[in-house]
Amino acid sequence: MKRDEVVVLAPQEGRPRICIFAAFDDNYARLAEIARPNWEAYARRHGYALVLYPEGFHTDPTRVETYGDKGRFECYYDLRGHCDAVMYLDIDSLFMNHDVRIEDRMGQRFVWTYDDSGPLSGLWIAGTDDLTEKHLRFAYAKAAIENNVRHGVIEPNGISDQDAMRSLMNIPPFYSTFSHCVPAAPYGHCFPENYFPGAWIITFPGMPVAQKFRGMKEYADKCLAPQTRS
Repeated sequence: MKRDEVVVLAPQEGRPRICIFAAFDDNYARLAEIARPNWEAYARRHGYALVLYPEGFHTDPTRVETYGDKGRFECYYDLRGHCDAVMYLDIDSLFMNHDVRIEDRMGQRFVWTYDDSGPLSGLWIAGTDDLTEKHLRFAYAKAAIENNVRHGVIEPNGISDQDAMRSLMNIPPFYSTFSHCVPAAPYGHCFPENYFPGAWIITFPGMPVAQKFRGMKEYADKCLAPQTRS
């Protein structure tokens, strides 16, 4: 997958326990400009690494294996040997509560969230162990070779990472990884319509980029001075 890898932040010493990453394209570049200082402050506070892939998302139909959201799987493989766990987060997101640690939100080898529409792939945390990698590789391959049928027409370019992981939640042996899906809001993964003070993360899905930008700018201004750690 062709992309420019930008390592924004890495601990000064030793191997980082956790790396946060995002994959996006030019359409979301200005959202990344808002997210970056917020993510940097959060990562620095807890000693996490932070990596952004500004060419990690594409809609080139000749590159089916990494089309759309599937490119984030390859980012996971790139990062796997450098940390103990990896957290993917959509770039249209902000860390609102800097006191919450990723370690305290794991609990399993792999965890992601769901809302009324079902499981969401905009936030997931994955261990870098062999079994988790094996199951993610299977989901990646499944996403690349399967197609959706919409209105009686086969849509090319595979299925999304979200649909691939959803389809494996109840199938052994993959349910041991993908079944750990928790309610988004109680977990602290919120959206503008259900955000509450103290929530961990706010995300702005399903809206035009300009609207995302305005929303992110508004909330970024509210969390420029995160709580100091006791």
